[in-house]
Amino acid sequence: MSPERRRLAIAAAAIAALHLALVAYAFPVAVIFGDAGYHVPDYLTHYQQAQTILEIYRETGRLWAYDPGLLAGEPAGLFFDVDNKAHFLWVLGLTSLGLPLPAAFNLFPVASSILAPLSIAGAARLLGYRAVEVVIAAALAVLVWHFDSTVRFLWAAGMVSFTTASHLAILCVGLMWAMLRGRRPWLAFAGLALILLGGAAGLLEPLIPGPLRAASEATPLPADADAKESAAASAPRLVVAAGEAERRRAPNGKGEVFIYARGENAFLARLELDAGGAVPEHRDATEEYLYILEGSGDLVIDGKAYAISPGSAVYMPANALVSFQNGDARLVAVQVFAGPEPAAKYDAWTPAG
Repeated sequence: MSPERRRLAIAAAAIAALHLALVAYAFPVAVIFGDAGYHVPDYLTHYQQAQTILEIYRETGRLWAYDPGLLAGEPAGLFFDVDNKAHFLWVLGLTSLGLPLPAAFNLFPVASSILAPLSIAGAARLLGYRAVEVVIAAALAVLVWHFDSTVRFLWAAGMVSFTTASHLAILCVGLMWAMLRGRRPWLAFAGLALILLGGAAGLLEPLIPGPLRAASEATPLPADADAKESAAASAPRLVVAAGEAERRRAPNGKGEVFIYARGENAFLARLELDAGGAVPEHRDATEEYLYILEGSGDLVIDGKAYAISPGSAVYMPANALVSFQNGDARLVAVQVFAGPEPAAKYDAWTPAG
């Protein structure tokens, strides 16, 4: 190896090391392999969309479905989420291989960041730049990619597909140039076609690869199921009218609860306490939330007293020591448990008709 090539190799290795270190700093391992998506508003929106697509695919084998809860009724999945198709297909592929959804979702911006200077260096090479100029292009790409505006855009805004397209677009220009100039035309054409057709494939629901479909946990609906019967059977899980709620009366007669949902991960109810009613000290194993609709009173959480009134939102941590004394008027509150276990105490209350 000539001295010049050795210097270029050392420079390229140093640039790569700096780039990987900056990627590791921007995307901590503890966050990537945590139990949720990155906790910023727009990113959480895309995380929920990816979760929806995964659920749709596992339940129906399709990549989109009609969601009555989205914008008062809209298609959801790849059909709807135009700007994140590559990200969602990435999630589908990695989860089919056994990776948890949060990690699969979080790894996409990491992969995009790692590839950014490679895309620029590859484009420079295809455009005919000399080796030293290719290394300089890669170094400039690292500086631009990790400049505050770009990193914050990718990290906080969440539009990872847009930032990924920004460096792949330059590579497409290089591939097109190489094809038109006759430099390895078939190789350039194949690379360009792979990028362009890969994006186009995301627009077409039927083009999901067979192995992914076979590896999924799809649970198709029975062919002879009656649509009306299925809808009627599932309706109580989606909407519960006030008159359909399970009602229970406190043993002392001073409280009543209207139970709307006993889900695997949450419990929802409307809690009513008569004037002067009280809740003795107790601990619940999971978090509890209250939103006060009517009335007022004094709430004590771990020894600290709080005055609550209409509009107050209350958070009670798991295993907190809690008690409550109602005021001179009836108290009405929306009650949510982060799990069904604490709601078991209401089973001892008297059913009310």
